[in-house]
Amino acid sequence: MSKTLAPLLLGAFALALTGTLVSCGKNTPKPPVDERQNKGHDNPTFAELTLNEATLKAGKTFSTETTLDDVDLSTATVQKIGLDQSGATVRFIEGPGYSKKFTVESTAKTPNRVYLLKIDYKNLSGQLMNDQLISDEQINRHQHFFKEIDPDVTDKVKYIQTPILMSYCDVFAGKKNPVGLTGLLQFVKPEATSSKKQKDMSMVITLAHFFNTKFISPGVVRPFASIVTPGADTDINLRIHFSISAQ
Repeated sequence: MSKTLAPLLLGAFALALTGTLVSCGKNTPKPPVDERQNKGHDNPTFAELTLNEATLKAGKTFSTETTLDDVDLSTATVQKIGLDQSGATVRFIEGPGYSKKFTVESTAKTPNRVYLLKIDYKNLSGQLMNDQLISDEQINRHQHFFKEIDPDVTDKVKYIQTPILMSYCDVFAGKKNPVGLTGLLQFVKPEATSSKKQKDMSMVITLAHFFNTKFISPGVVRPFASIVTPGADTDINLRIHFSISAQ
């Protein structure tokens, strides 16, 4: 190789490398070769869950196809829970506007009652990081799963059939993509005929990171109450408590 050509090639390589590094912005991290060593996004350390009371519009029924266009939101009834996982144990964030339990109604009390759940994550520095989870490189790798905990099991977590229904409302690029950062919930238990008119329920909300894709076939994902999520690790587990009223 001539002495003249070598510096030119080296300069072109350096320029290409610089362009590559600039194009990988913080908000759209590229998955590394070994994702299990570095998932390509910050660790979610703080979580804020906002529950907004809502009512199905006249003529609408609740299903997995329900969207925000089908409900009326009540801005007067908003509840928040904050979780801090920066230490050895998970703790609730305390302060004005925060609680340790969501108080909700089942359909036995208000048939058209639904709730909008929104989850916001922050990294260890306290910066919002939801945009990292829905970047072009990450959106098809992340999904939330919702599982009820058996209240009668104290030595270990046992998941049981959930008494809630859920509709994912996330829409990106005009299409539904169930990451689950926002979603509609409807509680169907306790029933009006039940002798127990109040139900305390604990739920584990898991943000799963799939190392290939969350889709099991084109456009199809695992049900939101799935316990087994092959091909995925857990980014964060959120244990949330509900007090559900039927009267």
